[in-house]
Amino acid sequence: MSILFLICDQTGEGEGKWQRTGDIGELDEDGFVYITDRKKDMIVTGGNNVYPRQIEEIIYQNKEIEEACIVGIPDKLWGGKLLFLLLFSVPDKQRQKMK
Repeated sequence: MSILFLICDQTGEGEGKWQRTGDIGELDEDGFVYITDRKKDMIVTGGNNVYPRQIEEIIYQNKEIEEACIVGIPDKLWGGKLLFLLLFSVPDKQRQKMK
């Protein structure tokens, strides 16, 4: 199964559009989606080959990051660009105090 995400404006409203992420996953009997793999392990941006897993492994060295995912999205100038999706393990208010 290919994974699609509905992209909306900042308010969560508007027409939105579907963005293919290139992820592969499963849908269980309760309707939950589990992402299990990537369709492509390399993103080409500006003529450079970028391997998201290598960047994610560096990001995971930060103890405040619980989950990290990097996907490629189309870009007219670069051909593709990176979109970082991060889940912080520390709530925002506590993160502000740590600085």
